[in-house]
Amino acid sequence: MLERVPGFVRNMVRGHMEGNARKDGKRTVTLEMMEEARKKMGM
Repeated sequence: MLERVPGFVRNMVRGHMEGNARKDGKRTVTLEMMEEARKKMGM
């Protein structure tokens, strides 16, 4: 799913998602987490 993010913001999105995973005590970013983030952004 990250490959579909435009290159100029991909690193920012990756960092944001990894930070959210760490806050939630998770070690990996799941597809479900990515989909939830998209919904919150209205995408």
